[in-house]
Amino acid sequence: TAKLTFSATTVNVKRPNSSEVKQEYLSLNVINVLELDPPKDQKPVHWILWTTEPIGTVNEVLKVVDIYRNRWLIEEFFKAIKTGCGFEKKQLEGFNSLSNALAIYSIVAWRLLLLRSLSRTNPQLPASNALTPLQIKILKAISKKNLSEEPSAQEALYAIAALGGHIPNNGPPGWLVLGRGFEDILLLERHYHALKEVDDAINH
Repeated sequence: TAKLTFSATTVNVKRPNSSEVKQEYLSLNVINVLELDPPKDQKPVHWILWTTEPIGTVNEVLKVVDIYRNRWLIEEFFKAIKTGCGFEKKQLEGFNSLSNALAIYSIVAWRLLLLRSLSRTNPQLPASNALTPLQIKILKAISKKNLSEEPSAQEALYAIAALGGHIPNNGPPGWLVLGRGFEDILLLERHYHALKEVDDAINH
C-alpha cells in the first residue's frame, strides 16, 4: 500500500507539426502522482499523467488516477487472450475470421481473468462467481484432486491449472497452463451440449 500525493494543472503545449489540429497550442491537463515516504531502497511511485479529462475537483483527479491504475488489469486481459487463449498462434486468414475468434477468446479470457482475480482478492468466494454450474461439475469430475462440494475460486483456479500441467513448486499458475486447462473444460462442455441435443432429437 502506497501513500500518494496528487497535484494537477492545465498546460498549453505547442502543436506538433504532424498534427492536423489547426490551433498553434493544445490545452492539456497534467496530473502529478508522487508516493510519500516510500520503503527504504525503493524508488517512489511517480506518475505524470496527461489527459483531456476534467481535473477541476479532487474526485475528477482521483478518477483519472483510477483509470490509469486499471492499465495493469487491461494488460493482464491482453495476456489472457494472447497467451492463455493462444490467439496470436491461430493460423487464421481474413478480418472476419480473426474478429470472430477474438470475440470468442475475449469471453474466455474475461472468465479466466475474473477467476484469477477472485482467487487473489477473495480466495474463499465460491467458484460459481466466475464459472457456470456445468463448468464446475465438469471440473469436479476430471480434476486431478478431490474438490470441495462447492469449490472456492482459488481451489478451482489451481484445479484448472493442474489440468494444464501446472507444477505447484513453480509458483502461481500462469496464463499458459490456465488456458490449457480451461480448454479441456470448454471442450467437454461443448460435447455435453452436443450429446444433449442428439438425445433431445431422438426422444422427440
